[in-house]
Amino acid sequence: MASYNLLTEPWIGSIDQSGSIRHMGILGTLKESHNLKCIYDPAPPIEFGIYRLLIAFIMDAFNPGDTEDLADILENGYFDHEILDLYATEWGDRFDIFDEKHPFMQEPINDIKKKPPEPVARLMQHLPAGTNVTHFHHGNWEDHAFSYEQCAKGLVTIAPFMTAGGAGLSPSINGSPPWYVLVKGRNLFETIVYNVCVVQPFIKPIGDMPVVWKNGNKLDSIKDVKTFSIPGGLTWRPRIIQLIPEGSVGKCTYSGAEQPGLVRHMNWGPGQKSPEPGYWADPQVSYIKTKEGIRPLRPVPNKELWRDIGPLMLLQHGDYSGKDGKISYERPSVINQFKQLGDTGIIRKEEPLQIEVFGIRTDGKMKIYEWYHEDLNIAREILDKNNAGRLIQDGMDLADYVSYNIRQALKKAYPRNGKSNDKAFDNIIVSAQSSYWRSLKDQFENEFLSTLSKQDENDSGAYFKLIDEWKKILVQEGTKALEKGLGPLDTDGESLKRQVEAMNEFRARTRAALYPDSKKDGKKSRNKKEST
Repeated sequence: MASYNLLTEPWIGSIDQSGSIRHMGILGTLKESHNLKCIYDPAPPIEFGIYRLLIAFIMDAFNPGDTEDLADILENGYFDHEILDLYATEWGDRFDIFDEKHPFMQEPINDIKKKPPEPVARLMQHLPAGTNVTHFHHGNWEDHAFSYEQCAKGLVTIAPFMTAGGAGLSPSINGSPPWYVLVKGRNLFETIVYNVCVVQPFIKPIGDMPVVWKNGNKLDSIKDVKTFSIPGGLTWRPRIIQLIPEGSVGKCTYSGAEQPGLVRHMNWGPGQKSPEPGYWADPQVSYIKTKEGIRPLRPVPNKELWRDIGPLMLLQHGDYSGKDGKISYERPSVINQFKQLGDTGIIRKEEPLQIEVFGIRTDGKMKIYEWYHEDLNIAREILDKNNAGRLIQDGMDLADYVSYNIRQALKKAYPRNGKSNDKAFDNIIVSAQSSYWRSLKDQFENEFLSTLSKQDENDSGAYFKLIDEWKKILVQEGTKALEKGLGPLDTDGESLKRQVEAMNEFRARTRAALYPDSKKDGKKSRNKKEST
């Protein structure tokens, strides 16, 4: 009988303080976490899946109830080895992916309704195979055989990143995968503790659903769940899975390494259904509230992550309501907790907020277009300012107006003479807008955030000073991007005329968006002249 226990097998990659990559099991990684920088895997979905598993493990093994309990863990400087060993002794068999009674994050094979086995490649949604989107290399699902290590890595991606998969196959507990935020510490130990969320999310967890390895209920009996706990949510099972090991020696098609045992097939079926909005708030996810309801913040095509720094790191309900007062945001609960840890002196007050953000962009169903993994950080001074989130979001709204105006101006400059021009035309617009946002990012980080961090909140004019300077930057960078977009135009009279009209269109629209009062003043002036 095959056996592969995740507590002791060296399946988790990490980077130590010297920069070397190490491979250990769950226990070794946690016991050494204070000497490690971070988890490492080339695939971001796997990397974040491992983080979520370790967070859920510590949450259940140490059972902290409030930030004072987190303070005790942090003060110790490392995870208590005795607590880890006692927990492993009690629940160790549940971490074997081939255990006969309780295979890790699976169902015993005898309890699954008999269906034809599925290719094991389904575990890796980011793998370009089968009906998945073609990226750099594409193959048939049936051609794949995974090592036990790779199967373990695939299993931990299911809870956070599962997409909808056809009739009866629900996505993750958060629906279509959102942006996931990981608050970073100085080492892996601190990072894990910072993300063990004990502060109350804006939707209160109801119930005491245990972590998946302690849940003795068969998945068929708990598919439609209406009560949630954070540990239960972190180890959600949107699929019934049972790996089918082979005894044959061979090469893992994912890693390319020779292995003593492989898995080619698995049983695969519908698992837990995603909850309706309003029942669950993931502590590592930002939320948007509109008149249509609540939804997680998700990746958007052609939108750089830094543009969502407000919702991801700062904004809470009531901080910002949009132009029409119909939208608000809730930053992740783990960021509320980080701020509280600093405010109460549990961690250094001056410690900056550093996060890693993980995500995959899908079509809302099965197809995955891109995965993301990016770092963001802000100074503690910005996190502590009550109006910082609103100011940043107001600045982003203004930047969006200018980006839209670039598009409209280019549409005027490049008349469409048939559908054959559509793709080339769209590429010109995307290129110009991308150039605009790239140049704006440096200005935002070096000018906007730097100025904001030094502002005195008691200075009533500080907001307007910063926004006025930001508007000048937007006009400058928007004009440069538009000129770049107009560059490929011909130099005949008709083309030059369209360029002038496009630039005038941009200037008029941008002036109206950034300086609406100047438009009103102009109307008043004209009316006054007409009346004399």
